[in-house]
Amino acid sequence: MSCRVEEMEVQQQQKFANDYISNYTQVESFFHYSPYDPLTYSTRLEELQRRSFARNEVSEIIRATMVKWGISPKAEEHLNQLKQSDSVVVVGGQQAGLLLGPLYTIHKMITILQLSQQKRAELGIPVIPIFWIAGEDHDFDEINHILLKRVEGKGVEKYAFTPPEGNNKQSISLLSFPKQEVLNWTREAFTKLSETEFTKGLWDVTEQAILSSESYSDFFTQLANTLFADYGLLFIDSADPQLRKLESNVFCTILQQYDMIHEKVMNTTENLSDKGYDPQVQLGQNASLLFLIQDGERKLLEKINNNQFRTKDGQYTYSLEELLHLAETSPERFSNNVLTRPFMQETVLPTLAFVGGPGEITYWGQLSGYFEELGMKLPPIVPRISMTLIEQPISKLLSKYQITLLDIMSGMDQIRGQWLEKQTKLNFEQLFTVAKEDIATAHSELFEKLKDIPGIEQLQSTNLERILNEVSFIEKQSLVSLEQQHAASLRQFDKLEYALYPEQKLQERIHNSIYVLNKHGQALIKELMQQKFEINGKHKLVLI
Repeated sequence: MSCRVEEMEVQQQQKFANDYISNYTQVESFFHYSPYDPLTYSTRLEELQRRSFARNEVSEIIRATMVKWGISPKAEEHLNQLKQSDSVVVVGGQQAGLLLGPLYTIHKMITILQLSQQKRAELGIPVIPIFWIAGEDHDFDEINHILLKRVEGKGVEKYAFTPPEGNNKQSISLLSFPKQEVLNWTREAFTKLSETEFTKGLWDVTEQAILSSESYSDFFTQLANTLFADYGLLFIDSADPQLRKLESNVFCTILQQYDMIHEKVMNTTENLSDKGYDPQVQLGQNASLLFLIQDGERKLLEKINNNQFRTKDGQYTYSLEELLHLAETSPERFSNNVLTRPFMQETVLPTLAFVGGPGEITYWGQLSGYFEELGMKLPPIVPRISMTLIEQPISKLLSKYQITLLDIMSGMDQIRGQWLEKQTKLNFEQLFTVAKEDIATAHSELFEKLKDIPGIEQLQSTNLERILNEVSFIEKQSLVSLEQQHAASLRQFDKLEYALYPEQKLQERIHNSIYVLNKHGQALIKELMQQKFEINGKHKLVLI
């Protein structure tokens, strides 16, 4: 397998992320480091050298997590280097999606690895790649499914796993993991994939991962570790009880600074809105920054006055002193929300750079105010590599019909319609538009001559509408007949759309990682890792 890489500009759905990638000066006031300035990383390194980090403890926590899956020689090297006083990390994270989640999860891991390799060479120090698993999140519906092509018709359908005990508001890493049910669901998912030379090996790896896992995060980590073992990617689970002990004092800081953090984020969010951006995170009236496990559920903590907190559901009330005591004695009961997770990460890890997608870039832009108040800076936020994989048969179809991914993103229906018109040498839209205009003119002239006949004028509008509806019916039926005549070619357009821009979204957001690995095997990871991607925010077209 060999790859060829091209670049293109792609508009992000979030205007803020789009400007961050393509027009950074518009948003630079919300950040402390530009990822595009060559001096950024040496300056960030100097900042990190003035701070202290529990590197030994973090390394051992990661080791304890990964030893279950086997620590590769490269991972062992990175674990040992992480303990060095001059080590720094490149980190990015994701929820523990079933079967590794969408394809962009793999793209993020590749970005973390390649950026760490680049900065290690430039700075001459250990730069360790770490993937932060968001095991503390409780939204199971975000990770419990994959999207697969419909057996009949166009588009995709959701294939979701429903645990036998149902969902509750517990952190993903702490949910019970029903191995047999997950195994049955996964076996059924594999039957929906086309069998290839890679299917059997991929199934064996997946089955073993399920049987040896105790949580959904375990399952995710073992699969990812298998793919990236040769490159030494390290994994840390945000819900790890040992990590929670290390974070105890950070939870205390957040509790003591609840009002300040909320106020600063509110101010920055208003500033974003004033500049015409839609904030990624909307804030309520009360400060809500941490979750507390109570009655087996992860409950949001709101601050309701100077010294009082309550759970969002109103069932429990705590004083600040009670929560501080809990943070010191039972830190595993606490977890972060989207606004405080970055602060926790930056306190625990010596982060040279954070790798994020468009949504993450946008919510990090809301955080600089409170980081400054706490004497810290946001790390350089590096846009993860975004790519579309183009297989040889798909590339040939693009050439055959002389279209590009940008054309498909602009509208596949338009492409189909234009192609059909070329087959008939008729401009259907113009033909029927002119016909309707001519009919309307003739109809008006006719009724002008008949206007003196009593009652005839009342028929004019309804009669014209009926006639034009019949013309529209002829237009529609003509197109249906054409589509039937050229059904084979139109199916090729459907194939292009599903392969490159399914559901009007980038391929990496719809196609599951397992779907692609089943087609190309683990050799695809090796081939992508051999590409020296320029990490510049531009979308990559990877011909495989």
